[in-house]
Amino acid sequence: MSDSFWNEAKKYRAIMQIMVAGFIPFGMVVTYVWIKMFEFNFNFIVPFIGLLLWYLFYLRVVNKFKSSVCPKCGELAFGDSPNILTKMNCIECGLRNE
Repeated sequence: MSDSFWNEAKKYRAIMQIMVAGFIPFGMVVTYVWIKMFEFNFNFIVPFIGLLLWYLFYLRVVNKFKSSVCPKCGELAFGDSPNILTKMNCIECGLRNE
């Protein structure tokens, strides 16, 4: 049971790290492609919407990660931990992935 919990936590953490690292490059690519394909006065609108959707998906992944329940103590394992991209231990009981 604990192994599946940690595998899921690692999966969500990896997705979050990829999304944080890809936010600016994604925005640059969408902006460049949009400006080259369509030229009109409001070129910033579509890239802004694309980045907004990217961020909303990121928030959904973070919410799933933070709502994971620790298999040992039954509390929220990662809760409001400020370092969710680096540490992998329960904030309540300290359970670590070993």
